[in-house]
Amino acid sequence: MTPTALNLMVLMLGLQLAACGAPQGIKAPPAMPSPEEESSVEGSSGEEGSAEEDREGESSGEEGSAEEDREGESRPALAGPGGGNKGAAFHAKACARGVAEGCFNLGGLFLEGRGVDKDLARAAALYTRACDGGYSSGCNSLGHLYMDGRGVSKDEARAATFYTRACDGGEALSCLYLGTLSSLSLGVVQDEARAVAFFTRACEGGVANGCYNLGVRLQEGLGVRRDAARAASSFARGCAMGHPDSCSKVAAHQPLAPKQERVEP
Repeated sequence: MTPTALNLMVLMLGLQLAACGAPQGIKAPPAMPSPEEESSVEGSSGEEGSAEEDREGESSGEEGSAEEDREGESRPALAGPGGGNKGAAFHAKACARGVAEGCFNLGGLFLEGRGVDKDLARAAALYTRACDGGYSSGCNSLGHLYMDGRGVSKDEARAATFYTRACDGGEALSCLYLGTLSSLSLGVVQDEARAVAFFTRACEGGVANGCYNLGVRLQEGLGVRRDAARAASSFARGCAMGHPDSCSKVAAHQPLAPKQERVEP
């Protein structure tokens, strides 16, 4: 067979195969996408990646926020019978973030066992944080604990120190306690003049018992020059605040009404 005839036969065989289709078991390769289709596929892939990143970001953010909340809460404050106390949780978060009033309020819960397990030592620690944070009521309450030896070792000198900080911060009741300590020589050197000064501050701060104690010293000349008029004024001020002993002093100093003579008919 000549080369020309052989080539002709190969060409005829190829045409027959094309007419019958590809042999069974052989798959044609996938068609290449057009530039427009390729761009669309790439955009879809990008959106899926972005959505996945968003989901991861949201999940991570939520978990981080919850973790921060858990760290902000004081676990001991939520322990025990009062584990569900929302007020304790609120004050614990505030205290953890440096809010002195939150520490004071939480200390009160531990002192009385309201919604949390009673813990005097923890109350003292929280009152200390409140006092150091400039909350004078915390200093006053801490002074009480040291005076009574509750949650801390009894120490009248330290109590006087905390009462002084509270009094200087505007806590009138602490001024009253300092006056009493100064008069009775408890934790400080006895000094009636200082007692008078503290009772004066207490009275001016609206503490009725301060006015009464000041009146007694003005009446008797203890630590201050005797002054009946000022004493009467202090007693009257205490009485106006509802202090019974002050009212008794006011009544005792009221001049008696002149006795009227009986006229015979």
